[in-house]
Amino acid sequence: MRTPSIRIDHRPLIILLICFLPWGAAPAQESPAKDAERRFQPRFDPVQEKIEGWTVHIEPSLKKNPEGRQALRMLADHLHRISILVPKAPLERMRRLEIWIEEDHPRLKSMQYHPSQSWLRANKHDPRLTRKVHIPVARQLLSRSQLLKHPAVILHELAHAYHDQILGFDHPSVIH
Repeated sequence: MRTPSIRIDHRPLIILLICFLPWGAAPAQESPAKDAERRFQPRFDPVQEKIEGWTVHIEPSLKKNPEGRQALRMLADHLHRISILVPKAPLERMRRLEIWIEEDHPRLKSMQYHPSQSWLRANKHDPRLTRKVHIPVARQLLSRSQLLKHPAVILHELAHAYHDQILGFDHPSVIH
């Protein structure tokens, strides 16, 4: 006597197996900093100039328009006043600090110092801003209300850089 044969349709099983087969190695996960660095695209290459003894990285468009040139003159004025106010020895060290000025940054609006490259990369900002005083909107230097509110804004931001790069956080005058 013959045993009845049972036919099993293997097609659904084959389709299921194909769906779960690895199609090559999964791409390696990059660290957030590497991923952000890879996605960052510089908007311009700055022109580097000495202004009142400071190295200033300038967005080229500022040199091509009257308002930009006026903002650069105002920056020179701020730096000239700082060179009068700050004693000679600290001034010489302070002039090692660099400044970056641009016409109108798409996201950053306040003048600031950037101590952390990892923060810049994680937030998709130009890592070349690391350890620089950043003036993201040059026309703010021409604003009457800004000047009345923060007459020493450049000195203030340079003080952050001086604290970070020159004095350090263990300096006795900082600890007090």
